Amino acid sequence: MFYRYALHIREGLGVAWNPDGLPTYGMTSQLWVFFVLPFTFLPLSAGDALRLASSLTGLGALAVMSFTLWRYAHSAVLRFFPISLLTVSLPLLAAPQFAFHMITGMDTMLSLLTNAALVFGILEYSERPRSRQAFVVGLLAFVAVLARPDNAVCALATPFFIWATLPGTKRWGDLFHLVVLPLGLIGIELMVCRWYFGVALPLSFYAKLVRTYEGFQSSENAVEYFFYFVILTLPFVGILCANLRRSEILKVAAFLLPAAVTFLYLLTARQIMGTRGRFYVPFLPFLVVPALLSADMALMHDARRALARTSIAILAVVLLYVGARPLRTSASDAYIRSVRSAPILVPAFTPDTRDKLADHASYQQVIETMGVVLAQLPQGVSVAASEVGYIGSSAPHIPIIDLVGLNDTHIGTHGFSMDDLLLRAPDLIWFPHTDYTGMRRRMFAEPRLLDRYVVVDGAFRYGIAIRKDSPYRPQIEAALRKGWAVLYPSRVMDDYIVAR
Repeated sequence: MFYRYALHIREGLGVAWNPDGLPTYGMTSQLWVFFVLPFTFLPLSAGDALRLASSLTGLGALAVMSFTLWRYAHSAVLRFFPISLLTVSLPLLAAPQFAFHMITGMDTMLSLLTNAALVFGILEYSERPRSRQAFVVGLLAFVAVLARPDNAVCALATPFFIWATLPGTKRWGDLFHLVVLPLGLIGIELMVCRWYFGVALPLSFYAKLVRTYEGFQSSENAVEYFFYFVILTLPFVGILCANLRRSEILKVAAFLLPAAVTFLYLLTARQIMGTRGRFYVPFLPFLVVPALLSADMALMHDARRALARTSIAILAVVLLYVGARPLRTSASDAYIRSVRSAPILVPAFTPDTRDKLADHASYQQVIETMGVVLAQLPQGVSVAASEVGYIGSSAPHIPIIDLVGLNDTHIGTHGFSMDDLLLRAPDLIWFPHTDYTGMRRRMFAEPRLLDRYVVVDGAFRYGIAIRKDSPYRPQIEAALRKGWAVLYPSRVMDDYIVAR
């Protein structure tokens, strides 16, 4: 998705999802698309370019956290930068879920980097409270929100709490830079987005408020993803528990409490594509840096005792986590029961006895094949689909109607309408994911669908429809048949065409 936006910016179309140049607020992270932009000039595939971009950004985040630790450490061990770098990086890189996020190509690592930079700026201010440092923190807070809006609570509350806990006379002028400045910049940014995109917030915010997702059956689990994140934090939680001194409690709480509040919100959200704790990972700096700095102070006083206590604490935390597995399972199950809607009965085009095509190709095979299919189509063909990220980057010249509204302002703000879709008359419909039972029912129960489209049941996992009077019908059918031969070599596509 970000790669497609970046390509259109490169072509002078502005921040637009489709080649018509209509501004679209489909990126939750406004910054990430501009980080991706220079990587589109490299002789790499979209996937490789995105993986390179996110891995470099992730390494930058690790470097910033390591530099912060080195700068504020007092012990001889952690004042040696290579050791600081290893202390921060090894526990994270050794965890498969962190390595996974390093190469997803999504905005996770950029959010981690901006939060790491914010933590550094806050520590700079807390050590040397000056207006200049406060101003820098305010700017970093705004940048963190641009990286991902869910950074807002930490970006605004943590600097305020640090300011409130500083000893001595309160520097009221600094509070303006720390809080009022980023709030003002966020307000201006919202107004600019409202003017440019027609909406102030990312379309994902609006799409989840309207009835686009009725009967949504996704099994993505915010609680389960949180426990994936907890695994990453275990060594740092152990370090903090073993070494936190009473005099540091308020300062550490200033970092941890806003993150905890954010997590409470995230646990209520439908974390679409939140695999392996993606939405929690960016908040690691608010734990990692204070934990390691507390260990640094303990090393200064009694290194041997600090190492012994830390080892015992980490072991205890790990055992506690293992013992809590039943709680993890019950909490995850309870979450799914609370958020999953009752499925909506979707009309079947064909008898249940027919062999289901969806059983013969994986999602990855299908999405890659559909990307190849669309890349072959001429400019001017329009497509409607719900799984739009990969195919969007594969065919940036093809207008794509995002059926779930994440990259379509009208659907995002008003919800899906079959009347609207038929009015827009896409040449090819790749029916939405089977999780969207409400949307699929509306589409399949619409009698005008079979009047105007040739429907191939179950094709490319979710089914497809080709507009009968499309001027591009021959090219569309030829490209689809090539893709069909890849996925279903022993079957005939015409056998799956739905009779009127």
